[in-house]
Amino acid sequence: MVRRITFIALLICLGWRVVGAVATEMELKPKLACLPFVSLNVDAMAVAENLSSVLANSIDRTGNFETVERRKIEGMIELAGLKINNLTTDDLYRVGREAGLDFLVSGTVKRAGSGMTVEVLLLSMRAGKIYYADTFQANDYEIVSRMQQVTAEIIAKTKECILEGRAAAQDKKPLAVPFDVEVSGTSSSLRLKWKHADCSPAVVFKVFRAAREVGPFVNIATSTEPAYTDGNLRVNETFYYRVKAVNSRGGESEFSQTVMGKTALAPPPPILLSVDAEVKGAVLSWRPRPADDSDVRTVVAGYRVYRKGIGDKEYVERARCPREAITYRDSGLEEKKHYTYAVVSFNGDGTESEFSTSLDVVAVPPIDGVRVEAVRKRRVGLRWAPSLCERVEGYAIYRSDRQDGGYDRVGTVSGREMTAYGDQAPESCKTYWYRIAAYNREGVETTPAPPVAVTTEGKLPVPAGIMAINGQTRKVTIYWQPVGTPADGIKGYQVYRAENDKGPFRLLGDVTANITSFTDESALGNGTTYFYKVGSFDDGGDLSPLSEPVAAITKGVPRAPDGLRAVSGEVRQVTLSWGGNSEPDIEKYEIYRGPADETTVSLIDSVTVTSYVDRGLEDGVGYNYAVKAVNKERMSSPVSTAVSARTRPLPKKPTNLRIALHDGIRMITWEPASDQNILRYNVYKKGFMGLSEKVATVETNSCRIDSLMEDAELLIKAQDDTGRESEGAAILLSR
Repeated sequence: MVRRITFIALLICLGWRVVGAVATEMELKPKLACLPFVSLNVDAMAVAENLSSVLANSIDRTGNFETVERRKIEGMIELAGLKINNLTTDDLYRVGREAGLDFLVSGTVKRAGSGMTVEVLLLSMRAGKIYYADTFQANDYEIVSRMQQVTAEIIAKTKECILEGRAAAQDKKPLAVPFDVEVSGTSSSLRLKWKHADCSPAVVFKVFRAAREVGPFVNIATSTEPAYTDGNLRVNETFYYRVKAVNSRGGESEFSQTVMGKTALAPPPPILLSVDAEVKGAVLSWRPRPADDSDVRTVVAGYRVYRKGIGDKEYVERARCPREAITYRDSGLEEKKHYTYAVVSFNGDGTESEFSTSLDVVAVPPIDGVRVEAVRKRRVGLRWAPSLCERVEGYAIYRSDRQDGGYDRVGTVSGREMTAYGDQAPESCKTYWYRIAAYNREGVETTPAPPVAVTTEGKLPVPAGIMAINGQTRKVTIYWQPVGTPADGIKGYQVYRAENDKGPFRLLGDVTANITSFTDESALGNGTTYFYKVGSFDDGGDLSPLSEPVAAITKGVPRAPDGLRAVSGEVRQVTLSWGGNSEPDIEKYEIYRGPADETTVSLIDSVTVTSYVDRGLEDGVGYNYAVKAVNKERMSSPVSTAVSARTRPLPKKPTNLRIALHDGIRMITWEPASDQNILRYNVYKKGFMGLSEKVATVETNSCRIDSLMEDAELLIKAQDDTGRESEGAAILLSR
């Protein structure tokens, strides 16, 4: 979770650089909102919740966009009966246009392990098309740079869209027609509002009114704003309105669409209790007035919030709230600017009450009084005046090595009254600039305070006399000489390791200043060379340059035994022998065996001598053997070169059995076995249930048939000099 939050914070910092460079070229302040990114699985919820806020804050910080608060868009989605997880493109256009947006950003996130798939869409409300779409995959480390690219592309596309819109507007000679004209009624007035493609001071609007839809229409007012209130009317009066845009050259647009408004009995206005300043916003609270519920026209169906700035003649609707709402959080306020708010109630027909009592508010100013309190080595102490806004949750600290830009977020402080921060600057003897911004619970930040500069101090002394001990078993001990004086504030030493003298060197650990040695036991290899560096650090966390590298090699494993021999042809055993190792600490030899037709061997025994007899084997089977040497520290050598051996097989059984007469005597004869070590042949008579009875033993390849052998099945087996018999060769005798 920490890792996911960390890369989101980095994304904010990186996004500002890109956005600031592009947005300064934009003359208009288009309205833009970022919807919450939709998580496509549970693992992506934490990332999806933050990505849209990060993007909105990055764009808002440039000062070139009017970013619309997310809650307002979510409220409009809810009032429209839609679900944010199931919005179609048409739904996005409808919501964006109702909110008066120029651009709307939406997206989805799906996480799988440490990676994620992100889809981002940028929709232009005026052009009515998707101006940017991208789907990419990234892990937690890549997402920062990838989202930086996405931020730049989104800003570039908004700029491109605005420039295209301007070019199109210049190509059209007729002035754009006001659109989305709406009228809401009270018991004594009708309030109109509309939209126009050009809201610059060079364009004003003429308001026309008629008693009938077909006219005649009479110009009743000219407004410098896209709103007008037609007052001093009577209850139940009906009027029709049209609007024209007029430019500074006197050119007029066509009429807008005709809208109808009717004064009617309305609910009483709510009691506006308070308007509290918020970071780039305001929080309103009200309560309803008692009303006669017997008349549906006085029953409150909801509330509308109106706002105007100094110099504005007309209120502009900021939000529509449901009946149960008693608070609203407004956004997009300019810092230190005065605003006036009023709230109305409306019934089921849309008829509005009169305005509530208006209340003023001044948007929260940026942080003031930022100063450098202390500098020690690279440690920088900052302090500032607390924000007077009770809704401030904390402060964000930004740092740059350039006064005019490129500020990165380096930390936060929680709590409005917590007004100090200690930063560890990257380099010594270098000037850095710091800016502080306050943020609220939603993460919206004030404009950062003007930068203050600080130059860090010199470097800490480098440890000397570094030594590393060779030949230790799976560990290396490093020694060095103490460095520094009490004035240097040395707190301890850090030890780094690499697998070559060029690095990269990675931190192994640290020790306090009174210790000048370190033992590396972090799963080192046998007979492996490692390189070490040492640096000192102070109580502020500042680290000296690292020492020159020193090398050490760990103890190697024993050499593989050589000269392994295996004797073939032994009865049910194989005798092994090999040359002993020269290392003085060899404790034993491990014997490994495997089938002759396979390449793998398994441990079967260990001995302290250089020979071994493997007994209890099968007749006539081949085996592979190998040997390892093991020292007293349980370090094993590589396996020796494998050798093969085969045990002595059983005798071959007699063949070509036949019955013949020799001098009138019936004889059984056979071909003698080819084995050279055959001593005799045993004749067996097969009996009941396969049991056999030896009936004769001969040393030649023939046997006289006696009465015991008649009418029986005989088995002839060859027997060698070890007493082992071959398989039986069968012959059936009959009288």
